[in-house]
Amino acid sequence: MGGPGSGYFEHEGRPGLVGGSTAGGAGLRGAHEARERARRHEQQRRLREEEERRVEEERQRTLPPETEHRIAEKLKDYEADTKESSFVFDKDGKLLWEGTEGKRGEAPNPPGKLLKNNIVVHNHPDQTAPSVNDLAVSLKSSAKEERVLTAGYQYVFRKTERFSQAKQKEIIGKVDSLYRSLRQDKSLRDAEVWHRVYTQIAKDNPGLVYHRKRVTGPET
Repeated sequence: MGGPGSGYFEHEGRPGLVGGSTAGGAGLRGAHEARERARRHEQQRRLREEEERRVEEERQRTLPPETEHRIAEKLKDYEADTKESSFVFDKDGKLLWEGTEGKRGEAPNPPGKLLKNNIVVHNHPDQTAPSVNDLAVSLKSSAKEERVLTAGYQYVFRKTERFSQAKQKEIIGKVDSLYRSLRQDKSLRDAEVWHRVYTQIAKDNPGLVYHRKRVTGPET
């Protein structure tokens, strides 16, 4: 039989240690826990990378070039217009509706029945970035895309099936504090601050896609 403390296992024991196995068992448990932590860390890393990849794919998923061309051809005369105008295009870039008699700050409202799965655009004659109200409208809208047009950019909001409508109020509630935080950088133009606000909001909310595209030139 084993020595004192051996628990009568078929090997020589050590005083005070059952079977002489306590230190070895602790070491094995520690190694196992370390492997589990590493496995969970790697799993989380892969999930983050997969989410980032999906978000980037959604951001880059633009309309076909011929569709964008049709829309651009229609809008080019309104980039610097002095009146606010609104347009609805279908997925192929065909114009379905236009309202061109709006006042500054008041874009004509397109018929609700034309919004679903279509592209809605309105211009900003004062060349400002989308307002908080523009964001709120895009979150509620059934349109495929909501866009704001200026002489320099088109600002594009798009929702995918992963967007949670229940988060609308929460998203709008974060805009002001995020704007004030970014506005502290006095080197940024106001339009650039808003661009960064919407970029961050889209990053924080899966299913909400935002980007701005130059009227001529690459997207940013």
